[in-house]
Amino acid sequence: MNSLFKSIPLIGLLLFGLWSCSLEDVAPHKQVTFVDPLPLAKEFYEAEKPRQVNSSFRIQAEQEVFPFWAGAKSHAGGRILIVPAHRKLQVRYEAGYLRRFVFELDDRGQVLRGGMLELSGKDSKILLQNEELLIEGFLAGVKSKDLTYLWSDFVARPLDGTQADGRVVALQREGGGKSRLNAEALRTEFCIDWYWVYSSNGVVVFEVYSHTTCGSATCDSARTANAQDACLDDGTGAGGDGVEQKQMNCSELRNNHNEPINDQWAFRNANYGKTYQEIISQRANNSWTFINSQQGGPSIRYISDPLNPNIIIDLRHLLIVGELGRVAGESIEIMQSITNNPSGYDDQDFYSNELGYYFFQNFGEAVKNNPTATADYLITFLNNPIFRNSTSSPERCK
Repeated sequence: MNSLFKSIPLIGLLLFGLWSCSLEDVAPHKQVTFVDPLPLAKEFYEAEKPRQVNSSFRIQAEQEVFPFWAGAKSHAGGRILIVPAHRKLQVRYEAGYLRRFVFELDDRGQVLRGGMLELSGKDSKILLQNEELLIEGFLAGVKSKDLTYLWSDFVARPLDGTQADGRVVALQREGGGKSRLNAEALRTEFCIDWYWVYSSNGVVVFEVYSHTTCGSATCDSARTANAQDACLDDGTGAGGDGVEQKQMNCSELRNNHNEPINDQWAFRNANYGKTYQEIISQRANNSWTFINSQQGGPSIRYISDPLNPNIIIDLRHLLIVGELGRVAGESIEIMQSITNNPSGYDDQDFYSNELGYYFFQNFGEAVKNNPTATADYLITFLNNPIFRNSTSSPERCK
């Protein structure tokens, strides 16, 4: 046993100290108000789009791009709303590609600006896994020299095509018979190749093939979100059809580890008015080091997911690992696996950790500034599907 600890570096012990799995228990303070960005973004979109004349040649050639509101994600404490941008068209992308409607909001929930952002790079996985940070960086004026950015209005008219190196990009067509696609294989009638065209001081410097779009009699303009629709382009490219729902073991997601299962209100009532530190310190400290950093978690540890009562959330993972962040959380799972802890790589851990990452990403500042409202913030977070992603999706185990 001693040789094992000697073999684990200090950082490993710090992370290892977090791991152990354990629990327990329920009255009211002023309600915390949270401005849901989704209806505000919808209102802004519906008001602004009619003012943007639908004369873009890209709209005429590629068909209308429309927001898939059900897939919207809130970021940066509700100040950024990211919405998948769909269209009814068959498309094949050459390189990594990501298209999203983006809305930036102020502290009062008012939309400051909204538009369509297209990103292109070598790897679609990098774009998908880092889309929130890339979009937040773009809004702050930070651009990567390894990516191509194009910001347009809701009808695809370019507003900002300036790149990190100062060049300006536009998407231009090269159409018809020059298409690179096997038209018959895609059941198409007409295809257009699209190129990123880079200019400097008004002079074209070079062009890079981006993707090919193909219209078809079978591609009607109905605004469907059916992922199986062969004519649905969900705005992700280079072989990626978006982030698929991570497959998880429902037995693990339903495991209460022989402890009571409560609902969200039992947790909220038991922790109403308590600070974040008071909540996570209700159980015995599990730290293995003098740093004393790994609290035991709340007495009421396991609650049913408000969006799917068949899934049990581990609040210790959500509130403690989630606050530490993704790198620490994944390291902890590795350490559990190395030490043969049955909790290592447990799907309930992953599910709860993912909820925690998003909770602190969106409510971390609020918890810091108003710690006695932690329980209310958590209830607001858990009940809003806008904060879920492919890992924390409640659309499983039903």
